[in-house]
Amino acid sequence: MLWLESKSRHHVHKQDPSDWIVRWCVEVHAMVDLDRLPSGPDSFVVGRLMADEIRRYDVEEHGETIYEVGDSDSHGLLEALTSLFPPDGVGGPDFSGIAEPFVLLHRFELHPEFNEAKLAVLDSFCRIFGTESAIAFGYYANWTLPELQRVGFEEFVPRSFDGGPRGKFMVRDNTMYTDYGPDDYPTAYPSGSEHHTRWLEQHGPWHE
Repeated sequence: MLWLESKSRHHVHKQDPSDWIVRWCVEVHAMVDLDRLPSGPDSFVVGRLMADEIRRYDVEEHGETIYEVGDSDSHGLLEALTSLFPPDGVGGPDFSGIAEPFVLLHRFELHPEFNEAKLAVLDSFCRIFGTESAIAFGYYANWTLPELQRVGFEEFVPRSFDGGPRGKFMVRDNTMYTDYGPDDYPTAYPSGSEHHTRWLEQHGPWHE
């Protein structure tokens, strides 16, 4: 059995633009072998996803701009925001989704023994944010383009303010139908163990 456990940080009082960013840490848990349950934990962490969420309408309603908020983030949020929602007079890709909230997934690590589950993990993560959200994925070296497209991601190539090329990333619009969903998830997974969690921690540091 595999499941996600999430932790997020919401600031009650917004004293800085970065306080509008909701930081997410989502851990992937795998159940241990049933023979071990009486003497140890029932699961081990075998993967981790890190993301930043921004609710654009809330930000603008309180007199801030999404660009000021994005500029306070170190994970590429400003680049993603200016690409999908360019300021007046700045060219960019055409994005017609609602994107409320808008989420930047900036870290995805899953133990290789669970590779067959990575589409299910990514799809499950995206569904956390509802049908009007949009999720950008900027660092996907371990993924193929067909894999990400199957889960509903499309490629965007951001442009800088002077029109020059910048790093590309993938975006999933949750208002759109995807070919891959819960009915396609694997029905069996490896058992979790200590070495899966050790591998994950060796791939740190894990900073929000």
